[in-house]
Amino acid sequence: EYCGRCDDLVKVGGRWLDVRGVQEELTNIPGVKEAKLMHAGHKQVAFVILDLDQSQPAKAFLDLLRRRLPTGFHLHVLCGDRLPRLAATGKVDRAKLAET
Repeated sequence: EYCGRCDDLVKVGGRWLDVRGVQEELTNIPGVKEAKLMHAGHKQVAFVILDLDQSQPAKAFLDLLRRRLPTGFHLHVLCGDRLPRLAATGKVDRAKLAET
């Protein structure tokens, strides 16, 4: 019985991408609290929660984030303390993110 992949590798534009690795790279940038990469509709999107205390100029900071994203991903910066979560599991609520 096939139950899906047990890793976070996805094929984007004919190339394999380690989604978890990119998310970790984004969250290692000072000023980023959380990051989640996923498909939303027909686009690949990186959802990011920023630390409001970061002091970098906004344009330079967003340019840095965009440079770290894989080709073809769109950046969505969300307000809040953290990404939306499922109450039962505490995992990121992908359905709510896709609605944004």
